[in-house]
Amino acid sequence: MVRVLGIGDNTVDIYVDQDVQFPGGNAVNVAVMMKRLGAEASYLGCIGTDFLGALIKDALAAEGIDTSHMRVIAGPNSWSRIRHRGQDRVFDGSHPNFRNDYRLAIEDFHFIAAHDLAHSSVYSRLEDELARIRNAASMLSFDYSSEYTNDYIARTAPHLDIAFLSDAHGSADQCVALARQVASHGPRIVIITRGGKGALALQANTSTRWAPVTVSLPPFCWRH
Repeated sequence: MVRVLGIGDNTVDIYVDQDVQFPGGNAVNVAVMMKRLGAEASYLGCIGTDFLGALIKDALAAEGIDTSHMRVIAGPNSWSRIRHRGQDRVFDGSHPNFRNDYRLAIEDFHFIAAHDLAHSSVYSRLEDELARIRNAASMLSFDYSSEYTNDYIARTAPHLDIAFLSDAHGSADQCVALARQVASHGPRIVIITRGGKGALALQANTSTRWAPVTVSLPPFCWRH
C-alpha cells in the first residue's frame, strides 16, 4: 500500500459566526485526504499544548494517521479566526506558531524515507530543509498556494518532483506559461488550481486541463 507523509504546517480554522472549528493546514489536509482515499498516511509537524493542539491530535488519531514523529511543544497551537460577510470568508486574525521548530533529526529522515511520497507547503517554512527531505524521500511534492515569486520558485523548485500552485485569475495560456516556468527548475509534474476554472497539469511539456467537479466530503470539524 502507498504510504504518504504530510510534513509541516497545521492550524485550526475557527469560524466565529458558525461556532465551529476545522482542523487543517496543508500538510495535515493532504495526510487526511490520502488516508481517506486508501493510502497509509502520516503527519510530522508541531502542535501546541493548548486545547487546539489537542483537537489536532485527536482528529488525526480519529482519522488513523500515524503521528509517531509529531512534536508537542509548550505553547498555543496555530489558529486562524474566520468570519463570513455574505458568502465570502473574511480572515479576522491568526496566530501561526512552531513553524521553525521542527529540528529534524536522523530518525525523522529515516521515517521520511519509509514513505512513497512526502508532501509539504509554503506555509511550513521548511525551505532550508527541502534538499535533505528530498534526499530522504522517494518523491517530494510541495504546494505553493498563491504565495510565490520567481525567486522563491527558483530557490525551492529544484528539490521537487511535483509542484502545486494556485492562480485563479490568470488565463489558460498564462497558467501554462507559469507551469513551464516552474517545470524548468526541475519538477516533473506541475499542477495549477484555477478556482472555478478548474485545474491544469503539465507533464513532459504536455498540458492537460480539468473542469471543476462538485463533490461531497464528510466534515472534519468540531463545535465548541
